[in-house]
Amino acid sequence: FREDAISFRRVADVEVDGNVLKDNGKIWEDRISGISFNGFFKNISIHDNFVVRSNSDGIELFCEQRCERARQIEVYHNMLRDNGEQGVWLQHLTSSHVHNNLIFGSNNNGVCLEWDVSEVQIDHNVIVNCGGIPGAKHHGGGAVGICYSFNNLIENNVLMGSTISGISINDHMRDEGEYPFVSRNN
Repeated sequence: FREDAISFRRVADVEVDGNVLKDNGKIWEDRISGISFNGFFKNISIHDNFVVRSNSDGIELFCEQRCERARQIEVYHNMLRDNGEQGVWLQHLTSSHVHNNLIFGSNNNGVCLEWDVSEVQIDHNVIVNCGGIPGAKHHGGGAVGICYSFNNLIENNVLMGSTISGISINDHMRDEGEYPFVSRNN
């Protein structure tokens, strides 16, 4: 079992705000995220936090695939800087919103949608200089990475200086009528 700076498991109706989290974990050792939700969760609000130099993700929302998908998550007004993997990592969830965040210098993706993420809106974020480790190609590496996910909206973001890609799609799930994402005005 790993230790994150702030960690929740199987919860509902939680608000995480106003935290300053710095230097969580040593690089290349255990994966330590700044703010982590694991298992099934719903009605989560994560806002106005400053997370810098976690050796894994700044904010991690990881719902195990064997449970019902997490839903109704809102991530906004956070500053995520120089985190070892993703700025925001979303996995196995739906009906959520990531907006108005500043994400700078994440080694893999600024925002990563992985494994059955759908109906997520990513908008009005500033994502700068992500994908910085040479060879970092975890789900594309760069501003926004999408892997095995569908029906998501990415719009009105500022994506600058990513070393690998602005928006990348790898191995998306596409059944009839399902598309990996819509991108506008980025």
